[in-house]
Order: sequence, then C-alpha cells, then structure tokens
Amino acid sequence: MKKITKTDSFLPLITLSTLALLFGCVPQKTSTVHMSERKKEDMEVLARIEKLQEMATKSFKKDLLTTPDKKNAYYFYQQILLLDPDNEPAKIGLDQIVERYLAWAVDAAYEKQPAKARSYIARSNLVDKTHPSIEPTLRQVKIINDSAYEKFIFDHTPALHFQKDIARLSSFMKDEPMNQRCRYLISAANDGLVRKIYAMVQQAQAAKSGDVRRVRARNQISTPNRLERWCHPSF
Repeated sequence: MKKITKTDSFLPLITLSTLALLFGCVPQKTSTVHMSERKKEDMEVLARIEKLQEMATKSFKKDLLTTPDKKNAYYFYQQILLLDPDNEPAKIGLDQIVERYLAWAVDAAYEKQPAKARSYIARSNLVDKTHPSIEPTLRQVKIINDSAYEKFIFDHTPALHFQKDIARLSSFMKDEPMNQRCRYLISAANDGLVRKIYAMVQQAQAAKSGDVRRVRARNQISTPNRLERWCHPSF
C-alpha cells in the first residue's frame, strides 16, 4: 500500500482552488470596487442634476429663459437632459419656457408691437418647435393684429366721475363694430378702479343691447385710466 504524504493531500486542494478561481466560484474583490465606484458616480450625477434644477428654477423666475449664454433656464434644463434624458421636471421646465414666451407674444400683440410678438414666438420655436400651443398662438396674434382697435380714455383724474363717464362710455360702446366679437382691456391706477370701470362697461353694454352677459375683458394696473377694444369676427 502506498503511503499518503502531506504533499499528496495538498495537491488536490491547490487544483480545486485554481479551478474555482478560473470558473468564478470565489468572490472577486474587483467587482465590489466597481459597484462602489458606480454608486459614487450615480450620487455625483444626482447631485449635479439637483444643482442644475436649482439654477434653472432661479433663472426662470428672473425671466432669463434663453439668455444670457449658458446662464439661462433653457441651458440648465438641457444639461439635465444630457445627464438624464427622461428627467420629467426638466421636460416640464422646457414646456413652461415655451408657454411664457407665447404669453408674452399675445401681450405684445395687444400692445400693438407685432415685431416683438413674432420674436417671442420665434424663441418658443427654438425651445420646442413641436409644442402644440405655438400654432394656436400664431393664429391668435394674427387675429389681434388684424382687429379693429379703439381706445377710450377716462378723464385724467384719479377718481372716476360716474355720470359723466358713463354717458361717454355708452356712446363708445354703441360704436362697437357690427357682426364682430370684441375683447376689452381695462387699465386703471388700482384694483378698485378696475372693478368700477368693469361695472360701468357692463352697464353700458346692457343699456346698448339689453345683453346682460359678462363682457370679455382683461385688466392691468396702469395709467391713465382707459378702456381698449379689439374687435374681429374670429374672436
């Protein structure tokens, strides 16, 4: 019988250990290191996105939508999407930029600044040319630009003279174009005067046609106290 030595019993153990290493049966320290590095990278990306979101929000609140270069809300949201293409807050942020530009375009049209309105719409196109609100806004701006426009100025005094002003206002309302729909903008020194002017407009409208429906009017705090009217068949 062959005598079994310590060397003979140790050799199979070496062979088994070698096979285990070859076939991956022994845990590898390098994989743990890789996982730790990946987790660290993910945390750094999340921190970067959070910082970019903060800068984008601040820029948006300051109306820094697409300018100045690399210091605007659009730029910061784009950087977020490069890091995370499915980032929902960034997509919503871009939508809000487009909507703000389009709102400014409508305001510019009412202020009889068609070039500025076109500029705002062009900028909204740069942000997202597929946005569904762009085409309707283009049509709205065109209607406003093509509307019959008139303005009624109240006496240049802080207070309204009801009887005197209501008589003048009634005459103005009677001159409303036939077969057209009209929209109004009330401008006054404060909210109280805005409400008072609106009540006068409503009364004059009812006296003119017996129509008691609410007059479509926007309002703003501005002087002099005035009423502006846009009329168009498509309103």
